[in-house]
Amino acid sequence: RTLFSGPAMPESPVIPRPEEFKSKCDEIFAAKAGRTCLVVDFDRTVTRAFTDDGANAATCYGIVESFSGFTDEYKQQIQLIFEKYFPIEIDPAIPVEEKIPVMHEWHGKAHELMLTQNLCKADLAACVRDCPNLVVRDGAWEVFRLAKDLGMPMVVFSAGLGNVIREVLDQQLPAELQEWSQEHVHIVSNMLLWTDEGKLAGFSEPLIHVFNKNLQEASANLREALKDRDHVILAGDSMGDLSMADGLDAKVVVKFGWLNSNVEGNLDRYSAAFDYITTSDGTMHGLVDFLKQLSA
Repeated sequence: RTLFSGPAMPESPVIPRPEEFKSKCDEIFAAKAGRTCLVVDFDRTVTRAFTDDGANAATCYGIVESFSGFTDEYKQQIQLIFEKYFPIEIDPAIPVEEKIPVMHEWHGKAHELMLTQNLCKADLAACVRDCPNLVVRDGAWEVFRLAKDLGMPMVVFSAGLGNVIREVLDQQLPAELQEWSQEHVHIVSNMLLWTDEGKLAGFSEPLIHVFNKNLQEASANLREALKDRDHVILAGDSMGDLSMADGLDAKVVVKFGWLNSNVEGNLDRYSAAFDYITTSDGTMHGLVDFLKQLSA
């Protein structure tokens, strides 16, 4: 079975420009894994957008916000903030330049509210362990496994919280991938900052939000890890994820997209931007199949 022929897959992906997609794939397969890297979003990409019963699945912020040690008043206030700002983030009618200051306002209010809750570094493990709506997408850990087998570095690029992503990996990534993950999975995200006593003190700057995700200012260590890797496999669920490889001077970027909701209303936009689209909060099997065809 390949991405282009063979038995029908359980899901029906959308490949808007089959010839262009095949050309990109052929270039990456010819370059092989030694010249390729994987840049993936986390929330609603590695993780699901919805639970099996249709509720919103937890994002990085949601994992922390659901912590049992937080007050009911906090949880009510943070839900109101989400309900105000999230519709603005995903509204295609609002220009991105108008959304950017709103994203800063949203994060500022959420951060200010979280700082009232006396969160401790030691609480993060419980936040992840006890979160009822954290759902990793089917096939996600297989993507990590294949990246390891291929000797290919991964960048997990998120507008969420890097400490939370690392904790999810520590708790849920298969044991045989743990050591590799510490060295070869590079997390680019906002970070919770702690006092010497392990209390939440603030948040890293500059803020990473959904509309400024790029590697123009990548660290020297990350640039060294990605040196000579001028072919990129990009995976994300939002239009903001399309720029995640910007700054790498890549020759080829093949873009896998997850269109998790409102498929009919958003398919044209996603089809114009992504090369391979999985709809309706589907699996990562298409990306897994792609990686299985890539030679080390």
